[in-house]
Amino acid sequence: MKKMTILLWGGLFALISCSDSIYEEIDEQNNEMNAPPTFNNDAPGHAHGDSGDSGIVTYGSNYVSPWDLWYRVSDKQPSYLISNGNAEFNSPYNLRVRALVGLAYFDGNNDGIYDDLNTGASYNLALGNYPTLYANNQEVGNLVYNTNPFVVNAYPATGSSIRMEDGILHLADGSTPVYLPPNVSDIFLFQNLTGPERTLLYQYGKVFFYEVEVIDKFTGALVMTALMHPEIQTLPTGPFPNPDWKRVEDVLGNHLQGSVPGWTNLDLYFYNAGLPTGTIWNGPSGTGHICDSREVVFDVPHSLKLHEISIPGGSYKLSLSISQNNFWLWENSTLYLTVKL
Repeated sequence: MKKMTILLWGGLFALISCSDSIYEEIDEQNNEMNAPPTFNNDAPGHAHGDSGDSGIVTYGSNYVSPWDLWYRVSDKQPSYLISNGNAEFNSPYNLRVRALVGLAYFDGNNDGIYDDLNTGASYNLALGNYPTLYANNQEVGNLVYNTNPFVVNAYPATGSSIRMEDGILHLADGSTPVYLPPNVSDIFLFQNLTGPERTLLYQYGKVFFYEVEVIDKFTGALVMTALMHPEIQTLPTGPFPNPDWKRVEDVLGNHLQGSVPGWTNLDLYFYNAGLPTGTIWNGPSGTGHICDSREVVFDVPHSLKLHEISIPGGSYKLSLSISQNNFWLWENSTLYLTVKL
């Protein structure tokens, strides 16, 4: 019998192959630098804010959104790591991972025209070229699956760790340089969308949820399917509410919801601190660290704790977290999915 467990989060890109030693180093860094994926402008960290990219690196104790409309710099896009064991940890499971992807940002006005408040570009979603992403007359909250699941078999199988990252785009389409040497045959694909929809997702998309099939590597039996999403503690319904989370509303002021296929509808929020020029990043140490990402999130009930879940029949867990880059902190942070004890 197929077991469905609700868990949570989201983001994805072009596949990259690295040596086992590199991934063991990444795992170690993630273990040391994990921080709760929650918005708090008091301590985002500081890195290289002095002239010539010099200065002391101070790790942040909170999450500054890697999906940030105001700060999209070449080679500092969000990265996505799925790791399934290493030389020191033998995972007993294989994973098949699909992602639910949608537009990462809300411009504050659900009028059918998506405005990039940073560049000034506009996209008329209501003209008929975006039938899936503009469903229900909503600019955000409409999700699509990636075409091909990411197969991440247990170490030491080939591809037991994969890293997905584009140097320019939010979602890699294989046409732009990637930050690390790519496996060009493994790009992020959407087959059931229009051309304009695919282009918009590659530029402005993020993964909101992962759907993970956990498979016994010895028998091939499906153990469970988990829908995963990160923990966000600062939503109005969370334990540490932040007033900069604003409701996504229609033109009449009604709170809009997004649909999670196969599960339910959930309220939508976006992060808006009301700054005229958005996020202030890497000012002099101790000053100027203000996030205003405009990132959209689903209000997943905090009580579900869907960022980590036990796998039936043993002591293993699926874990989904966000980790800072040890050089650029949140500017190039990682959404990290792994099996762990």
